[in-house]
Amino acid sequence: MLGLAAAPTADDISGFLANYPAGTPPPASDVAGFLKMYTGDDRQTAAQELVTAGVDPATVTMAMSFLSSASVFNSKIWIALATISAIASGYHGVRRHNGSVLYGLLWFTLGGIFPVITPTIAIAQGFGEPQS
Repeated sequence: MLGLAAAPTADDISGFLANYPAGTPPPASDVAGFLKMYTGDDRQTAAQELVTAGVDPATVTMAMSFLSSASVFNSKIWIALATISAIASGYHGVRRHNGSVLYGLLWFTLGGIFPVITPTIAIAQGFGEPQS
């Protein structure tokens, strides 16, 4: 395979499909992994070539959909959510553990890494309430 952003070739497509016995379609996750090597129009071309080579169009569509939704994690919205979560979680950690900076940093870090789960746990514990 030629690598990231290179135009797909017939050898790339046949090399990918050679990993699957005849009559066994590749799963959408593997198709997404293959298509991830390409960007823009080259990805679209690779997807069309896979369909031409006999891969189910629904599988290719699902893989393309997965790749487009995966970009949400790199978006400005996700970064803003992680930042707000880290600050709120850090505040909860300090308040919950009687002013402990160490717990504040721990909760801050976890809030940035897991911006949905950590604040949910903090709310379940009683946001900012000292531990009894």
